[in-house]
This record gives sequence, structure tokens and C-alpha cells, in this order.
Amino acid sequence: MIALSGGNPGLRCGRLAAATLEYMTLAGGLAVATASSDDVMKRVCKTIAILSGLLVTFTAASSILRWTQGKDLPLPKGGYASGILDGKLVLAGGTYWKDNQKLWLDEVVAYDPSRDTWEKLPPLPRLLAYGASATFQETFYVLGGAGPEKPDRAGYRLEKQAGKYGWSEFTPLPADRCYAKAVVAGDRLYLIAGSENANDLSTATRSLLSVGLSEKHPQWKTLAPIPGEGRAIHAVAACKGSIYVFGGCYSDSQGIHNLASAYRYDPSSDRWTRLKDAPAPVRAWSASSPDDRIIFLFAGFASPTPSDPSIPQAGQFERRVYRYDTVSDEYQEVAPLPHAVADIAFHYLRGAFYGSGGEPRGRARTGHTYVGRF
Repeated sequence: MIALSGGNPGLRCGRLAAATLEYMTLAGGLAVATASSDDVMKRVCKTIAILSGLLVTFTAASSILRWTQGKDLPLPKGGYASGILDGKLVLAGGTYWKDNQKLWLDEVVAYDPSRDTWEKLPPLPRLLAYGASATFQETFYVLGGAGPEKPDRAGYRLEKQAGKYGWSEFTPLPADRCYAKAVVAGDRLYLIAGSENANDLSTATRSLLSVGLSEKHPQWKTLAPIPGEGRAIHAVAACKGSIYVFGGCYSDSQGIHNLASAYRYDPSSDRWTRLKDAPAPVRAWSASSPDDRIIFLFAGFASPTPSDPSIPQAGQFERRVYRYDTVSDEYQEVAPLPHAVADIAFHYLRGAFYGSGGEPRGRARTGHTYVGRF
């Protein structure tokens, strides 16, 4: 038999063609194998081209990301605010489980990829989880969320003051928001959807708010709401000046409903455009863009879909990762995470995606740190 590995791509393609012909000789008989007509050879070459294309596509998709694990979180948690600040992955607040009780945190930690270490930063002003967060220049913002007893409209920012990190207050939200998402486009901070109550997803909203970060006295402004249903625990990313929203969920008397719908928002026109649905209805996942075209979607909790019977009826915690092309409006499944997890936020920094913590199953938190490199 002919070896297919080794050598340059052209040589491997030639070997693949030769191997296919050899197979046809064995399986198809003398009539085909000894044929020398142009018609037979054209059909063989067409088949080889299709097989080669499939092989290249499969190889490219599986090798887009290579996953490794960094140092575990000191305290496993989920529901945190997160972002990149001064070259480090920051996780602020959140919740964890102990003795079957959910506990809130004010703890703030930062992961340094260059040293594979975690360090503590000044804690949040109060116990807080399920807020939105974003970074602009050298300031990390935390917006809304909830404490152990009620929602919190407060805004906070973390930045260096006299060489040391410290928290200060930022413009409070005009309404309660939990499970919302925040991104920066230009010099404006956007807060997308979310629910009014962390314990009641029937209060999920379609709202879009923004505030100017260069303004002396920033004030929240109401913009065009997202079309369709209210949503919470969705994925959001900014890419080339636009804002992209994927999935999420809402609830009603029938229970929690995951969403597969996706939209793009153009800040210059204050308009939304419907995109191709995500491959599955997913909530509690995250999105991050490494450039001006591509957005990656990570993990989460997926509902069953007719096109994917492998997902149990009750849904499942996900390992799957998708690459979304903003130009072609297409999704491509790439290398999955090492473990299934929801409520983990990934952020891009210098050629790699970093994410830590999250929910691997109900009433549990993980401390795993994942690094996805190209």
C-alpha cells in the first residue's frame, strides 16, 4: 500500500490520488483499474478533489485551536465579572458552593499568563455576582449584578492609582441588570440585555444602554432594543466596530428556553440585523474576537435541537467551540475544550484565549484554567 503521511501537501495529494486508484484496482476490478480513458480519469480526479477538500477542511477545523491548562484558580467560582487588564485575566466577585449553599464573593484575582500564576487584587466594594464587565484602556468596569439578597445597580471601576490598584464608583445603572453583557466599541461602553432579577429569568430584557467613557460626566443612554425575545446569559463580542449577540435564554410558565438567534448591532445607525442562528440554542457561554473578522464562541449549556439528536432532551454542559465568520455569516466547529463547562468567560490576549472557573455541573464550580492557542 502507498504511504499517505509525510512530504509537502502536493506530494500528499498525489499519494492520496494514487492510493485511491490502487483501492479502485482492488475493489472495482480490472475494467476500472486498467481503464485509461479521459472520462474515467476525470471522474477519479474529481473524486480526489472532493476527498482532499474534505480532508483539508477537517484538519484546519481541528487544528485552529490547541488547548492546554494553566494553573487552577485558588478558589473555584462562577458568575464573576472578567476582563483583561494590564496583560492579566481578571476575575472579580462571583459565587461558589459550600455544604450545598451558594455563597457570594468580593474576591478579585488576576492570572498572569507569562508566569502561570494567580495573584490577589483589592476586593470589590461589596459581595457581588452576575454583573457585566468590560475593559477600556487601563480601566476595568463592573456594572450591575446582584448581591446575596437583591440586585445592585452600582457601577465600579478598577484602575491603578498612585501605582496601586484601587476601586472607585462609576455611573450607576438606570435599572436593575443581572446576567447582562458589556462591551466597548469606540469610546462607548454598551450594556446588552440581561434580567432584572438573578432568580427570575422571566424578567429578561431586550434593552441596549450605552455611556461615553470619554465624557466628563457619563450618563447612560437608551438605544434601539434587540429584536425578538428578551435574553440573559447570552454571548456578546465587539468586532470591527459592530456588536454581536448570540443565544442566551429567557423563562416563562413553561420553564427556561434557550435561544439560538444571533444579531449584529451597528452603533453608527443604531440598527440591528438578524444573523444566521447559532448551531444550537445555548446559554451561559461566552464570545471573544481575536481580530476584525472572526468571533469564537465557547462552551455553555445547550438545549436539544432537531439537527443534533446527540444532545439529551434535558440539555447538557458543553465542550464545543465555534468559529463565527462575520463576513460569510457562517459557523465552524473547532477543537473543543478539554472538559464541559458553562458560565466561563474567555478573553483574547496576545495570540491565545484565556478562561477560568465556571460551572461543570449543577451546584458546582471548577477551578480549571484553559488556554487556547492558534
